[in-house]
Amino acid sequence: MGRFIASNWLFHLGSALLYLLLTQVVFRYLIWPQLASQQATIAQYMGNKLGVDIELEQIQTGWKNWRPSLEIRQLRFKKSPSEQFTLEQDLLLVPHLSAIFRWDTLWSGAPRFYELSTHGIKIHTHRNPQGDWSVAGIPINQSSDSSTLPWFMSENLLQAQNIQIHVLDEFESTTNLDFFIRDLFIANTDLHHQIRLIADSGQSQNAIQLNGQFTHQFSSKQSNWRNWIGRFDWQLDQVSVRRLLYLAKNPNHRGDGFINGFGSIDIGEGGLINGQATLHAKNLQIDWDKKSNPLELSLLNTELLIQSQGKQETITAKQFDWQFFGQANLPPNSLKDLQVTLGLQKDTHEIEQIIASAPHIPLSQISRIAQSLPLNFAWLKTFQKFEPSGAIDNLQVRWEKQKTQFSQFNPISKPQAHYEVSAKVSNIGWQEASKSFPGVQGISGDLLANDTTGSLDLNSSNVKLQAGQFISEKNLTLNSILGKISWLKKNDVWEIQSEKLTANNANIDLQTNFQLTTATKSIPPKLNLDLQIKEADAISFVSYLPKVIPANTLDYLSKSINSGTLKNGKLTIQGDPNYLPFSKKHPGTFELDANLSNITFTPVPLSNKVNGEWLPFTQVNALVSIRNDALKVTVPNGLFKSILAKDFIATMNLSQSPSVLNVSGIAQGKLNDMANYLAISPVATGFKDELQTFTFGGDASLQVDITESFASKTPTKVVADLNLTNNLITWKEIPSGLVNKGRLIIDETSYRTIDLQGNWLGGPINIKNNLSTKGVLDIFGEIESSRLIELLPKDGLLTPDSLRKKWQGPVNYQGSINKNVNRTLVNFNVDLKQLSVDLPDPIYKKSGNLSLGFIQVNIPSSSSSPNLTTTSTGIDWQIKLGDLIHSIGTYKDRRVEKHGLTIGNLTPVLPSKGLSIQFDTPSINLDAWSELIKTTQKSSEITAVATDEATGKIEGQVKTLLLANHKFENIGLKAERINGQWLANLISPSVEGTVRFQDKNADAPTGAIEANFIKLQIPNPEMPVVKSGAQVTAIGNNSTASPLPSLDLKIDQLIIGNTKLGELKLKALGKPQNWNIESFTIKNRFANLNGSGQWQKTSIGSGQTSLQVEITTPDGGALLKELGYAKVMSNGEGSLKGNLLWQGPPQDFNKKTLSGNLNFEMKKGEILQVDPGVAKLLGILSFQSLFKFATLNLKGSIGELVTPGTPFDLISAKGQLKNGLLLTDDFELLSTLARIAMRGQINLLEELRI
Repeated sequence: MGRFIASNWLFHLGSALLYLLLTQVVFRYLIWPQLASQQATIAQYMGNKLGVDIELEQIQTGWKNWRPSLEIRQLRFKKSPSEQFTLEQDLLLVPHLSAIFRWDTLWSGAPRFYELSTHGIKIHTHRNPQGDWSVAGIPINQSSDSSTLPWFMSENLLQAQNIQIHVLDEFESTTNLDFFIRDLFIANTDLHHQIRLIADSGQSQNAIQLNGQFTHQFSSKQSNWRNWIGRFDWQLDQVSVRRLLYLAKNPNHRGDGFINGFGSIDIGEGGLINGQATLHAKNLQIDWDKKSNPLELSLLNTELLIQSQGKQETITAKQFDWQFFGQANLPPNSLKDLQVTLGLQKDTHEIEQIIASAPHIPLSQISRIAQSLPLNFAWLKTFQKFEPSGAIDNLQVRWEKQKTQFSQFNPISKPQAHYEVSAKVSNIGWQEASKSFPGVQGISGDLLANDTTGSLDLNSSNVKLQAGQFISEKNLTLNSILGKISWLKKNDVWEIQSEKLTANNANIDLQTNFQLTTATKSIPPKLNLDLQIKEADAISFVSYLPKVIPANTLDYLSKSINSGTLKNGKLTIQGDPNYLPFSKKHPGTFELDANLSNITFTPVPLSNKVNGEWLPFTQVNALVSIRNDALKVTVPNGLFKSILAKDFIATMNLSQSPSVLNVSGIAQGKLNDMANYLAISPVATGFKDELQTFTFGGDASLQVDITESFASKTPTKVVADLNLTNNLITWKEIPSGLVNKGRLIIDETSYRTIDLQGNWLGGPINIKNNLSTKGVLDIFGEIESSRLIELLPKDGLLTPDSLRKKWQGPVNYQGSINKNVNRTLVNFNVDLKQLSVDLPDPIYKKSGNLSLGFIQVNIPSSSSSPNLTTTSTGIDWQIKLGDLIHSIGTYKDRRVEKHGLTIGNLTPVLPSKGLSIQFDTPSINLDAWSELIKTTQKSSEITAVATDEATGKIEGQVKTLLLANHKFENIGLKAERINGQWLANLISPSVEGTVRFQDKNADAPTGAIEANFIKLQIPNPEMPVVKSGAQVTAIGNNSTASPLPSLDLKIDQLIIGNTKLGELKLKALGKPQNWNIESFTIKNRFANLNGSGQWQKTSIGSGQTSLQVEITTPDGGALLKELGYAKVMSNGEGSLKGNLLWQGPPQDFNKKTLSGNLNFEMKKGEILQVDPGVAKLLGILSFQSLFKFATLNLKGSIGELVTPGTPFDLISAKGQLKNGLLLTDDFELLSTLARIAMRGQINLLEELRI
């Protein structure tokens, strides 16, 4: 039996040896040598398999150490026609390759090398625009990539030198790069492995070096690194970051900079045992993808240690320094001695425990680096959203999975995570991330926590809160926060509470204790809060109130409370915080008490729903209280100027939507201050301008009730009840009135009740609202007419006291003021029966004559302001005073747009524009009116009320007109204003002509008058003109005279009394400072008068007038006879020349200041009569006394020589005028009988009647 077995074994062994011998012989000598001759077939076969065009220059076979060998020369991979990129070189060039094959190549179906060596290889790699890689034209995929490492580790010996790898990258942009592998050595024998790699980018030699020696465990997969036991050493020298990124599988990013470093790794037992790494980088830039920021570091130094003991791996960052771009002048950021220990499950290597510690972690710098790394998008968003800052010191973290106490009964139950954390936080913070997560900066304290309990002992200063979603103050700064916050988890419910938590800043000092219990599925959350506010600024207190209080309430409090302080405030909350501030539907306790002192309080803040505003009260002590959904603000007292505010109360229901504010209170004080307050308020803003022009005296009391709805379309309701007693009321210059007793009730639209009783202008007055018609005031009373003159402005043109006696007797009135949306109507009836008016004709009335009148004014709503000069919509009026005056018109755009006026019993006509005056009266005494104006006028210039200057008409007649002491009968006037000038026609038995008056313009700066009279007959005076010398003097010096207009006067027939003077012409040019008489002539059959002159104004007084005249006559006797002096002289040819000067304007001839000189000469005449009344010669001194003779008494011895009928050859004289005295010392009369010489003086003021 044994012999049979042995022989059988020998048979099989012999068969195997024979087979081996036969295959060696056949393969070695028959098959293997044939490869050299089949190189074209081999190239084609490989090309088909790889999808490239392959060329082989030479294949040489051989046999080494009983193994087949092969040498290949000039192996090329050519570009396929399907390739889209441009390439001039080969995809792959192998100049020489030497290989010794293993025998298992025969049955493995793939080449297996005992030795493989090559050098000088050039490889082309390409990445297309879609990001797909190919090497030597062969696409790279996941399966081919996963099979590469096992192949490298299964070959006995692989050697390569000087391999050049060219990279063409067309992803995103086109880039060409080259890499060089200077030396690659891989040796695998049984379980042992060795690797050596030296590579660079061509810019520096030996930039990357890697050496490794390791073994893999018996019967384990050799390509799984967890089965390795060994060591790797590496070194980097000026390695380009950009080229490293291109070596990555899918580098969707770009970079720049260089890295230096070295390190080693010991592996075994399925993981890392020990390791160390030192890296240095400068100007490091890596652009990842669009989700994260680029990593930009000007400096990076790091030293890492890895240690493994049992199931734990510890990673220690002994040093980690970095510096961002732009921080060259700052010290580098540093992270030292950061240690992380990982507890791994033995079989699955799943992390079961993490223990971490760090002495100092700068959060903001770590956050910035994290945002520059390709982390998970959720993590990136978290860092970007919160932007953490500050630092964590002495951090200790422990996390682990622990089995529960019931795990033994449920083997498949999952272990629970447990953690412990302790650290000191220093000024940490984060940005506001959402409505429910406020931001904070500056939190410091000690943190101690685990998965069920924890605490934070706060000791923070300069804390900034971004809590705009919780309180009105969006950015809040606190000087300090002290205290402790702790938390505890019981039965899945967290209890969070504080202990002696205090906070303060310059505006507030508070202490709080709270306890918050989180909700469960069946139990709602609960908050117990006790907040004590020791002291606070009142404004800040309002801004710190929680936003659970409705926005309308917070807005009201913030706008109504200004300045002041709060002491001993308190906030208490008990209940579900989701339903703050609680209501009947959701009960709980929400109580706020705030004692405010010395605040400024506005009862109702400014609202855009009403016009006007409630001005604030000062020195207010108030209590703000909230009881759940009820707000109450109590103001016992406050001040506005002299007004004392009492018992003001503001209430609001916080659960009501929209919110409604109710305010009520009492104000007492000076009526003038109260009127100013109400004028700004919504109660009386419609009367603001009116009220502010009034002055009030005395005290008043006001009750106010306000209802403000925060609904946009609900109007504000206001009721103000004002009570008056003995109050003096004055409007501008109007005489004051006294309110003995009165009451006004006003709401937001108008007044409800007005009842005033008082006195005005010497009589009673009553004002009441009409009970039947809304918006109508009934006014009735009586005034003393002598006090009507008080209505004239004190700074006006007339002195009131001088006119007071012109009006006597009472005037009764009764009427109404109707103010509605569209207009204000004023309508009064007046009884003038007891009125007596002692003014010149035609304004004259005796007491007892029945006379009625009325006053009507229509003011549109937009014109109801008492400042009528700003009115643009027009005010209509109509005034009638008996049969004296009737006026109707419209005031618009700061002027009288149209005005119809009648004097006498006529009906006025209202023109479409301009002025219309009609008169029909028995008499008009213009002299008396002139005298009245002179005695009452304050200024020489009268400024008329502005009226429309475009058009105007004056038409009327008067039976008797007294002017300049002359009585004119039956005067008719028609005048019309066209294009800035008046054209008038005068028609009467004594006057016939036209007058044109031109307004001021560039050619006529003082205006111009052009008059043409066919006939002008001036009657003899009714009374002497000259009153007295003193009065005459006063006329010239009283005031500064007004400029005179330019004058062009022509009278065809001038008659004074019964004397016919003939034709008169006068031309004068008016200027603001002078009036030049260019020519002045009078012509008739017996004489010619020619003259010129000037009136020169001065800055003080009325200036002076100078006149040069010359009178010539061919027949002096006929001239005297024409002038009314018959039988005085016959014949005689002569002349009178003179220069005259007086103080004042031309129309005010001032004889007392009259100066100048006269030259008189008369030839060849005969004296017919000698009479003291006839011999007054040389009196030709004024317009009215023209051609009169001064008195010359020739009695005595001279009279004996000059007798009736005495002829003369010459009479001559020269005279000097000085202050009204005429002096002569060379009077001479020559005749055939004698020569008479004489000297003397004449007092013109006494001798002449002018």
